[in-house]
Amino acid sequence: MIKQIAFLVSFLVLVSFTGARAQTAAPDTALIYSPLKDMTGKTIQIRNCFGEKITAIVFWSTWSRDSGTMLTMMQEFYEKYKTKGLQVISICVEKEIIDASNLATIKKVLDEQRITFVTANDDGLKMFRANNIIAVPTAIILDASQKIIAHLSGYSVSTKMQISTLLDKKIDLNTQKYSHPTDYVPVKDAVRYYNMALMEYKKEKYRNAKEYAEMACGLDALFEKPLSLLSEIALEEERWNDADVFIEKGMKIDPKSSSYEAMKYFILANNGKSSEAKNLLDNLIQKDSVNTLAVIFYAYILGREGRIDESMQYFSKAEVIDPAEGRIYMFRRKINKQTGNAEFVKKDSHKLRELIKQ
Repeated sequence: MIKQIAFLVSFLVLVSFTGARAQTAAPDTALIYSPLKDMTGKTIQIRNCFGEKITAIVFWSTWSRDSGTMLTMMQEFYEKYKTKGLQVISICVEKEIIDASNLATIKKVLDEQRITFVTANDDGLKMFRANNIIAVPTAIILDASQKIIAHLSGYSVSTKMQISTLLDKKIDLNTQKYSHPTDYVPVKDAVRYYNMALMEYKKEKYRNAKEYAEMACGLDALFEKPLSLLSEIALEEERWNDADVFIEKGMKIDPKSSSYEAMKYFILANNGKSSEAKNLLDNLIQKDSVNTLAVIFYAYILGREGRIDESMQYFSKAEVIDPAEGRIYMFRRKINKQTGNAEFVKKDSHKLRELIKQ
């Protein structure tokens, strides 16, 4: 009976790993190491394999749905940055004891993925357990001093963006731009998924909107609009780190966008710097009086501070600039809920429904 219970628990744990969504865990200061084995069974110490500037360690398995995608992504990064100080190390956590059959399967996957970076097996899952890995795949990023700077559990489009942004910052590639060529036209299917995402966003179905926007990004890396929408969804869900990643990517494509600038100031306000954020938003509005998003954020911050009359004036100003901008009614409704103004909550909800029908 005890064995049956243990088996059931192990099975449920594995299922939870394979279905995990990408999440950013708070990084620890250092990684805990254990001896690993390479594909020939030889014991190796991965400390001897670290990159000059950045080391990315991937915990993966052949049974994990997203591990193959993570390995492919890491191979792309490795080929791009290996001469600039990046090392990638893959650690397979296939099972407690890896037999000859498991090893053959692992080697086959690595060959099919054409992996050229360091690969190892965590026989006994010692390193996996010592570092409290909660999902497969997981990527841990170390800086030059071997401190953990990111711990990314699971995989999604945002995972790729977060890692890419980290590499840009840490390997001194900030000058790299992704701006459009003069003849750029977005991929048709990317536009279709973006429009679907936008519709779901207006309905406040953020999970659906996020998935469609991620599909659009996956189809066209230069299509900026889904990045902007992902930024706003992250702001709405108070995922400030994710929002920052999307904003950084969007600004590389469209560095002149004042909307991204407004989003960065809104994040500042939600990190305890409300006065500074208001001043920056006010300056932005003075420079760009038709920046609807800056006006909305400014109005919302005022409302949160209890300055309701001023807040409503700015929401009205935003409505004059663009009456079809749904975020006006979404954010104003929040303030009206805060003040218990049921009549205006109802009006803003009605306005949102009308916009969805258009």
